[in-house]
Amino acid sequence: MKSGRSAFLLDVLVGFLYPVISLQETSNKDLSILAKAAFELLKWRIFTNDYLRKAVSILLSLAEDPN
Repeated sequence: MKSGRSAFLLDVLVGFLYPVISLQETSNKDLSILAKAAFELLKWRIFTNDYLRKAVSILLSLAEDPN
């Protein structure tokens, strides 16, 4: 992730935002730990404008999610 060769994975990374954030507080302890560790990696990723728009859209939909 830090090598710079992962730029082509941005679609995948942005797609993982919703499940990673929503699964951080779940009854399955292992899944919760995995989601928290994945978020630690994702929060340091720099997103370009196109991917930033998608990421913000996902974050806003999470804010409206009652779960």
